Amino acid sequence: MRIKKMPFEIITIPFNTEGKIFNVDVLNNFCLNKKIITKKVEFFSNNGKFFWTVFLEYELYIKPSGKEAEGLSEAKRICYEKLREWRKERAEKDGIPPYVIARNSDLIDIV
Repeated sequence: MRIKKMPFEIITIPFNTEGKIFNVDVLNNFCLNKKIITKKVEFFSNNGKFFWTVFLEYELYIKPSGKEAEGLSEAKRICYEKLREWRKERAEKDGIPPYVIARNSDLIDIV
């Protein structure tokens, strides 16, 4: 039996006392082109400072194949892949083929 290893990342986000927020931009940017498989979030404090730490196990999105997806910008390609993932999950839930929900060309039109 062969076990597939997934890459992982641990991101720690400090609390910004001036803005009174946790700046999650680093986390959001990291997740843009990845499918998150497993996540674990923990809150902790150290020397009076507060942090969120996030463990992420992920897969990279694969560049879409097919003529329809050629020429998409990185941002549009990521959006296209997320739509395809949603369509697949929804189709499995409803017990129908993905193309019944939307064709690839329809997803390209959306992005």
